[in-house]
Amino acid sequence: MDRLRNLLDADLAHGIAHAAEQGAEAGQITAVAKFLYGLVFEATGIHDMGLRFAEPVALSIPDTVVRRSYLAHREAIETAMVGTQLLGVRFAILLRCLPLLALLHVVGAVDGLTDRAIRRSCGGRESASLYHRAKYLQMVVLGLGALVLLVLPGPVDWELFIGLITVLAGVLARLQWTYYKKHL
Repeated sequence: MDRLRNLLDADLAHGIAHAAEQGAEAGQITAVAKFLYGLVFEATGIHDMGLRFAEPVALSIPDTVVRRSYLAHREAIETAMVGTQLLGVRFAILLRCLPLLALLHVVGAVDGLTDRAIRRSCGGRESASLYHRAKYLQMVVLGLGALVLLVLPGPVDWELFIGLITVLAGVLARLQWTYYKKHL
């Protein structure tokens, strides 16, 4: 539990610093985590149930049964609560990196279209299979990269992971548009 809280603190500090570099407030990072926590635990009443069961007040028989069950699983519930907040913070950091991803994707696409124009004017080879492989591999890289960043059970080196994912997506966008066969 302490390790999970340390991960949350480290990622929250990194997210706030990253948002400050972009001229945004810390609330943009914490708002996503609060929204996700509220959606999972406050909307279902688990948060309020924990607060109510923490008080040493006599309860009705059904509430006593639920209290025993809650207390038996308290550690797992707290782990899920902190994990949900960590997921929200990491998702907010990932959203803050989308402009860089979009920029490198556009640069790769423009460079690929330039190569395509050169290739078409000089009679170079066309390859629909390379176009489709690059297109689908972009989705795999972005999807798996985001999934790994969100659920990695240890500290994340954000600059390395985000840099690698965006550069790889830009290179694949370049390859995709280089071998685009249809007329624009």
